[in-house]
Amino acid sequence: MVRVRLLASALLLLASGCPRDVQTPEPGEAIRCDELADCNGGAVCASFPLEACVDGLCEVTPTLVVPCADAGR
Repeated sequence: MVRVRLLASALLLLASGCPRDVQTPEPGEAIRCDELADCNGGAVCASFPLEACVDGLCEVTPTLVVPCADAGR
């Protein structure tokens, strides 16, 4: 069981370190933001892609994956 958790943690670390293409929004079609939560209804982590805050505007298409910490610990 411990090996499975260690392997899963290692895979998450590797996946989170991969570069991604940020889709910079056009000023007229995006929501203004100061932080990640502004673009995602208050969420800062999820099991699905989130919209990044890029230069004060929310991404048009979600590309940012931020896994949440294990709540059971």
